[in-house]
Amino acid sequence: MSVSARSRRKEGLTVAFMGLDGTGKSTQAELLQGSSWTRQLRPQRIHHASTTVPGLRALKLRYHAAAIRLLKSRRVHVEIEDRPESRSGGGTSLGSAISTYFLVGSYVKSVWYRRRYGKRLLILDRCFLDDVVKVRWRFGVKSELVGKLMRRAPKPDLVLVFESDPAVGYERKKSKNSTYEEYLQKGKVLDSTLSEAAEYGWEIRRVDIDGRNAEEVHEVVSAILQDLMSLER
Repeated sequence: MSVSARSRRKEGLTVAFMGLDGTGKSTQAELLQGSSWTRQLRPQRIHHASTTVPGLRALKLRYHAAAIRLLKSRRVHVEIEDRPESRSGGGTSLGSAISTYFLVGSYVKSVWYRRRYGKRLLILDRCFLDDVVKVRWRFGVKSELVGKLMRRAPKPDLVLVFESDPAVGYERKKSKNSTYEEYLQKGKVLDSTLSEAAEYGWEIRRVDIDGRNAEEVHEVVSAILQDLMSLER
């Protein structure tokens, strides 16, 4: 189909890819960026975890690596409801402090790249919700701040969540930085976060990738996005 009508719009299209490790988020982002039908939309691929906001680079270089090491050194992965701060909405625990640092930084990144690339096809390899999942998986934090940021963060036009048999996805991981039980736990936190995000107005669609190779999944993704653009014409 022709995308010229969409390319003339003042506003672009933003799609975010989410899913557990091993579900092909980066592969699909790369395929979509290089697809022939997206060229008129000037696709811009953003890897949320590695994006650096100008002006904040010095802060990131000084503190981010240390925070990452500290976070990874804590090998406690708990259900959201299992931590006292999950119910009370805050606290001064180490988990709350690190969570606030990551989530505020993630929010700032979301605002920055949406303002810079919002008139193009913006392809997000992970997004703000991914950081919400990470801090909840590590620390079980479910504070009021999380809800406020989820409500106010720039929302993609669509979040595509890739799903597969957990055992298959776990085996696809290039670096096993968690046990299988922790991987399953992260899946539960992901589902809980996506359900909450949907209540805040995030448009979420799940894509089953089992039995499909990367090109077949790309065809599904392309069809979904082209249908979305047709509805908005």
